[in-house]
Amino acid sequence: MTHKKSGLYLSISFCALFMLGGCQITPSQNAFDSLQGQKKRTEQRISTAAEEAIKAGQAHEALQFYETLYARNHNDPEIAINYAYALRKTNNAQRAIMVLAPFITPDENQSKKKKPAPVRADILLEYAAASLSLGRYERAQEVTQAIIARNDPASEAYHAKAYHLSGIAYDALSQYKDAETSYRIAMELWPGQPVPVMNNLALSLAQRGLFDDA
Repeated sequence: MTHKKSGLYLSISFCALFMLGGCQITPSQNAFDSLQGQKKRTEQRISTAAEEAIKAGQAHEALQFYETLYARNHNDPEIAINYAYALRKTNNAQRAIMVLAPFITPDENQSKKKKPAPVRADILLEYAAASLSLGRYERAQEVTQAIIARNDPASEAYHAKAYHLSGIAYDALSQYKDAETSYRIAMELWPGQPVPVMNNLALSLAQRGLFDDA
């Protein structure tokens, strides 16, 4: 009887040890979810701080926040756009182009597997703005015209800004009549008061000596 009991106790102890060991090597889903939630909350706080810095005109402070977010997730288009904007505002348009490039030119291996989705209009717009900052006026014109050629609602929301950048590019290329046309269309489409467009139109007309129309 004693031998049987010892065997029984040994069996129970072994099972208990096995179960305990199992609990020790199995990761806790709750702990994992907690870490994920903490990460998201941290990123949200950084994102909020970056947005507030942009609104306050503190581009260098915003750049630091977006650099952190971009390092955490460089495949997020929203982060990439905002990071590129902050880079451009702090005179680093070349880096902005590099950040946006993967979204403009899809990976060839992925393209072979499936047809890539059209590039988002807001990404193209920021890319055009960075191109203007670098003096790549023909490239900027090419990109803005690509946005204007689209008639889907998501792209049409950026037509006004695309026409505005197109006007700036035309001005830089000394194509002043085309610049005037682009500015006037931008003014018609602009939500609210198109003050920046009006200012650029006035400067463009003044270059042609049309002071009465400016």
